[in-house]
Amino acid sequence: MRELGAAIRHARRKKGLSQRELARLTGYGDTYIAQIELGRQRGSPAALVKIANALDIPLKVIAAEFGFNPAYKKDKLTPADYRLISLSPEVKDMLLDIAIILERRHQS
Repeated sequence: MRELGAAIRHARRKKGLSQRELARLTGYGDTYIAQIELGRQRGSPAALVKIANALDIPLKVIAAEFGFNPAYKKDKLTPADYRLISLSPEVKDMLLDIAIILERRHQS
């Protein structure tokens, strides 16, 4: 969890965003963003997908945090990773909607 938070913080800083700006882009509070970055809060899958989209973090990184891809290696991006990064905002929004639906099904 800490590793993911550090990766989010690094990506946020690399894009020149403050926690408040990232919070505004994702619709979450800056305190929530800070807690995720510090590893004190895991964040829901939907929240992490929104953060990943805002920071152009490959969704594979988020999936690995939830155990969906245990073979993930940070130092090796696949062609699929590059395709995810280059998706249009509309497609990213669609994927986010799917993630939210799956999260709701998982919670019920």
